[in-house]
Amino acid sequence: MAKQDAKVTIRRAVEADRATLIKLIVRAYEDVRERQSGEVLARIWNDWKANHVCSIDVDRVILAELAGKEVGFASYRVNAATGIGIVDDNAVLPEYRGRGIGAQLLVRILQLMEDAGMEFAQVSTGLEISYMSARRMYERQGFVPLHRSVTYIKKLTQNAG
Repeated sequence: MAKQDAKVTIRRAVEADRATLIKLIVRAYEDVRERQSGEVLARIWNDWKANHVCSIDVDRVILAELAGKEVGFASYRVNAATGIGIVDDNAVLPEYRGRGIGAQLLVRILQLMEDAGMEFAQVSTGLEISYMSARRMYERQGFVPLHRSVTYIKKLTQNAG
């Protein structure tokens, strides 16, 4: 079980946090990107980073602070029609992982979803070994796998005709 850090403060993000949030997103996910390789993954990462950081809804983001420094964030969506809340992001800077900060962010998001009237919460993560700690955290919080998935990609020839 991860050590809880009593000094962590969880707060809602505000528009003035956007620049900080962009830095957090890039830093928190950079090590994941580094573990993946290849031209296609580099393109996907660059496209995701460029689009994600600009389109994130700050009203649906919470930040984790430790000693006044932002060390993690989580974002979510709610769908009143389906009653399902979706955890979009839950990330902690690499040097602050293993302290229970991600779990604290998740618990707060689940409460926000309940407050919004959601009946279910959904989260997705990778199947690779590097995502094992995230999967364990979600399972400890009562999530059960819905289905497993693998994304395939194929390089197309330049002059296919």
